[in-house]
Amino acid sequence: MKRKKEDEDSVMIFPSIHRFNGKTKEFMAHVNSESSLKAYGRLLKELGCKPSELSEKLRARVWKGKNPRDIMDEAEQD
Repeated sequence: MKRKKEDEDSVMIFPSIHRFNGKTKEFMAHVNSESSLKAYGRLLKELGCKPSELSEKLRARVWKGKNPRDIMDEAEQD
């Protein structure tokens, strides 16, 4: 199946931990809500990047360039 260009721009992958407790539909409704999508759009605009560049920009700004493994190691120390 061939993917459309707009499909690539409408996908968001983010590191998370989700404990399934029967509320997955509620969680997905929040993630796909109009307010979440607008907030995501504002974040992209503020950072001045495309969705494919978002994780790199956030790591540079928030985590000072640390890789995901360093971030998880730091989170485990808390």
